[in-house]
Amino acid sequence: MAKYRNVIAQSDYGPMIVNRFDNMVGLCISRDGHWEKDEIELLQWLIGACYPNEKRIEILDVGAYIGFHTLGFARFPFDAVSVHAFEPQRLVCQMLAGTIALNSLDNVHVHHKAVSDRSGDRISYQSVDYSKDANFGAFELERPTRTDFDGSRLAGAEEFVDTVCIDDLDLEHVRLIKLDVEGMEHKALQGACATLDACRPLIFMEYEKTDFDTVKVLLRDADYVAYFAQRPNILCVPKEIQHLKLEGAEPVQL
Repeated sequence: MAKYRNVIAQSDYGPMIVNRFDNMVGLCISRDGHWEKDEIELLQWLIGACYPNEKRIEILDVGAYIGFHTLGFARFPFDAVSVHAFEPQRLVCQMLAGTIALNSLDNVHVHHKAVSDRSGDRISYQSVDYSKDANFGAFELERPTRTDFDGSRLAGAEEFVDTVCIDDLDLEHVRLIKLDVEGMEHKALQGACATLDACRPLIFMEYEKTDFDTVKVLLRDADYVAYFAQRPNILCVPKEIQHLKLEGAEPVQL
């Protein structure tokens, strides 16, 4: 078994394919059975609180990595839930798709795409060595000002991934967008303006690597309020959802 890079671990939401050399997410799942489960439980509560009468809910897991959040979202106890999971790393996306198949989740759609501000572009990047210890979940398609990816690259090897814009998906029931795309969050939001206007979803996103000033302008223009939530994330709520009370949450100045 040791010759295989990828193995199956038992998580709180079902079996998952993990990389033995993943020193962060995969390690925690293999050891503890979960990764950031408190976020998933918070988001389940928030959807129920903000959209109590919904019969159909679409969730976008943008930057799904190996899919722990995807598994949790797919098992939310609402009438009808569908999840779109996006992962740009080709070999990681294969692991994600395998995990969904292992769990027989017919309500999950896996996309080998990079979510950005336009569809149809092709991004190239130097291949990652997945056989050396690293936090592969911190991999950045576009190198930000502050990088924290600790992995090794394969000299002379190149990978490609096509971009997709959220608005081009033409989804009508989006109630949650989770964004964790290692610095491209502002581009993903720029490509989701029509969806934000039409569906008014919650947004839960990382902010430390992205262009946070652009994010703030986009949220303000879309008529959202935002709160710091379990750093390095912010929770963004449509302003019209006035009954939601988040006591003690520090607001983001938009």
